[in-house]
Amino acid sequence: DHLLFPEDQRAEWYAKHHEFLLANAFHGASVQIRDLTAKPMKGGAYKIEAVLVNEGDWPTRTATGRRSRRFSAPRTLLELGGSELLVGELRQRSGDLDPGETERFEWLVVGKPGQTLRFTVDTDPVGGTQMEVTLR
Repeated sequence: DHLLFPEDQRAEWYAKHHEFLLANAFHGASVQIRDLTAKPMKGGAYKIEAVLVNEGDWPTRTATGRRSRRFSAPRTLLELGGSELLVGELRQRSGDLDPGETERFEWLVVGKPGQTLRFTVDTDPVGGTQMEVTLR
């Protein structure tokens, strides 16, 4: 509370407080798609593999975030672009990724060369990212 500081010390306290807030404002989780591949298999099938990585300084959810349930774990979506899903779930949730930690997702689809699949990840509250892969 500002009333605990004598008036001649308040400016110094405010400066330190704001410096701390600004230094930490740019830290946090940063979930990115490291890789998205489509490996051809037999019979027109493709193994789709996505790798997520937390490139940030903080975990995707802190212990307080998990307890409060205010933010959810990163959510993923694979859009098939006309291909057919054989194995896997289109919508999934990632685990709580620590800084530098990765998570792998896999699907088996049947499709035709030229079809494009899109993988999207949404992370509360920092936003999301997406990547596409074309079947060859």
